[in-house]
Amino acid sequence: MAGRARVLFAYATAPDPLPALSMAAAFAEAYRGRLFALQVTSPTEILDQSQSGNAEAKGDDLAHLRDLCGRVSGRGVLGARLLVRRGDLRSVTAELANSAHASLIVVPAGEALSGRAICRMALSLSRPVLLGRGFHHRRIVAATDLRDRDYSILRVGVDLASHLLASISFLHNVRPVLPWPPNGVDGPFLNGGFDPNELILGARRDHLLAASCQLGSRASVLLRSEDVTAAAIIQCARERSADLTIVGTRDRSWLSDLVDPRVAATVAERCHGSVLVVPLPPPASPPG
Repeated sequence: MAGRARVLFAYATAPDPLPALSMAAAFAEAYRGRLFALQVTSPTEILDQSQSGNAEAKGDDLAHLRDLCGRVSGRGVLGARLLVRRGDLRSVTAELANSAHASLIVVPAGEALSGRAICRMALSLSRPVLLGRGFHHRRIVAATDLRDRDYSILRVGVDLASHLLASISFLHNVRPVLPWPPNGVDGPFLNGGFDPNELILGARRDHLLAASCQLGSRASVLLRSEDVTAAAIIQCARERSADLTIVGTRDRSWLSDLVDPRVAATVAERCHGSVLVVPLPPPASPPG
């Protein structure tokens, strides 16, 4: 995110929006930006009320939002713009994100939004969307497939770690190319250290170390070799006690989305910590 970033926090029905609001305020403070706090009310809740009743209901919602912001520590909530709107959370959030020129959108994990919905929101708005579950240990894991030419995910992670005074780890999963040794076959050649999986992991480790050096970071490098990438990311984030996991999402056809769920969508839904979904351009060639 650029300096003086505008952070939009939006919620509707989440039972505990405070952890996500605290994260939004921390981001606004770290980037010396401004916080927009939005509560979206379903139209059916006040559909039959008179005009005076609408005003009263809106006043109650603003009072609740003001009270919520009052429970957040730090300077990030100072000067926050408080807004109440009626409608659908996704459409109202998208409209305000565009009009406010928000750099980051934060929603609580308790909202009725699927991982796919979070990915679609990030792609349609061309902005990162954070599913907030709190930020306590200040540990960040940036998961990359190494197919983004400019290390978009890793750059975001390094930038956030710098502003939030957090530790950062780069994570990459390499799906095993084949079982090794094949079919349990043993022999002098197979015992000579030629394991294709290990060779690929070594190359990717060098790639990540070079990226860390290029980005001026002291990130630790984490490598996994699992069949299911989303599961590898979730497990690694849990092992590292990561508060924030950063994943990317790319535009795909609805059929591809249906047959093969996005890694980012699965991570957003099942990760124990907060998840930042970053929209990415079409991939470059796979790394060597």
